[in-house]
Amino acid sequence: MMRVLSVGYCTLDQIGVVEPTRRSENRRELSTLSVQGGGTAATAAVALARWGADVRFVGVVGDDERGRQIERTLSAVGVDTSKVVRRRGQISQLSMVMLDPELGRRLYVTPGNVAPLAVDDVNEAWLDGIDVLLVDGAYPQAQLLLARRARARGVRVVAELKGVARDVAEELLSLADVVVSSERVASDLSGVGALRSICKELVERGAGRAIITLGVEGAAGMDNDGELLREEARRIREVDVTGAGDVFLAGVVLGELHRWPLARTLAFANVAAARSCEGLGGRSSLTTREGLEAMLG
Repeated sequence: MMRVLSVGYCTLDQIGVVEPTRRSENRRELSTLSVQGGGTAATAAVALARWGADVRFVGVVGDDERGRQIERTLSAVGVDTSKVVRRRGQISQLSMVMLDPELGRRLYVTPGNVAPLAVDDVNEAWLDGIDVLLVDGAYPQAQLLLARRARARGVRVVAELKGVARDVAEELLSLADVVVSSERVASDLSGVGALRSICKELVERGAGRAIITLGVEGAAGMDNDGELLREEARRIREVDVTGAGDVFLAGVVLGELHRWPLARTLAFANVAAARSCEGLGGRSSLTTREGLEAMLG
């Protein structure tokens, strides 16, 4: 079985749906409350496990009950959490999402006081037996070190560029086989505005494959052959977009695991992300790989 190491952020998501008909000036009642795991690399790991991959996750939590709950949301679906870094005496992170028909989607985050994953935490043995390394940009220096070690071992690297400093993004471009970015971040990094030019610039700076997420317009990508491919967004009954980008990222990793052509990777990642928006959070509507491929025809 092909194996993935997913390294990055994990949290506990509490997602509430505000009841539109029962409210007062200082009170809002919830019609639904969902508690589930969250975080880019963590949700991507869960999706990959759901699709049959062998996944190891590395992130950081405190040694409190919330940290144990975060770990359980991963291990319960078969993700290997044995290498998760547990900080003694520290408080784990938490995210709260409120879906209000009047105010829209609101996100509230507490990072706790957990120290981030550091270079000193990194163990190259994490890469033993790994085929693809996924890094989400949450812990730049530790993830850069792992990407360098992965590259030296011949392990393929998928990197998300969201929220990383420019110098980190530049190095990730030289280390990654695939980079995934929003259009805005990629445009700022490349210094150009047209989608074709953005992808071409990222590929020329070292990425073997550049994939750009376009929100309601779908996604686009380019390999080093210079051909720009577009994948239109799917029409869905949208409930919540929390975690959709994380699930999309997992679809890209699955494509890299199996060396899919770019068109197939874009199509699969796109439909997986769309399907995840039909339920609360990034994980409640995860569909099997077979189910998603059936939707693709």
